[in-house]
Amino acid sequence: MNVLTNFDQQTAVSMHGPLIHHSSRVYPEPWSFIPERWLSSPPPAGLPSRPPNIPQANPKYLMPFSRGTRNCLGQPLAYAEIYMTLANVLRTFARLERDDNGKVVGAKGMTLYETDRRDVDMKSDMGFPAPEKERGNTRLILE
Repeated sequence: MNVLTNFDQQTAVSMHGPLIHHSSRVYPEPWSFIPERWLSSPPPAGLPSRPPNIPQANPKYLMPFSRGTRNCLGQPLAYAEIYMTLANVLRTFARLERDDNGKVVGAKGMTLYETDRRDVDMKSDMGFPAPEKERGNTRLILE
């Protein structure tokens, strides 16, 4: 659907990340956890393929830090912290299980504790997406 509209030069135009991230026009089944949507076709060796009804996601619509001149200044630091923390936690606690051919068939070392979908679903937005009141604690047991 293409809509051409003329805007006055002083009209402010904006976008809102969570609305784009949860648009079924951009991401089929946007509320489903389908990390395979980001894999290329065919997927790298040892990784699962995308479900047949899920096309490869276009990274131009992924905006966790916004875009343009109002982009988050802390984005490089946030990515560095995420990568370092995740690598350290996985190296310390996660163990990959492989079959006889060396294919990864599972991972052990971490399990969710008293956490369900209500802890991560967006229910409100005050400039930052938030889960329902009294929720939002995603907890893990590290073995």
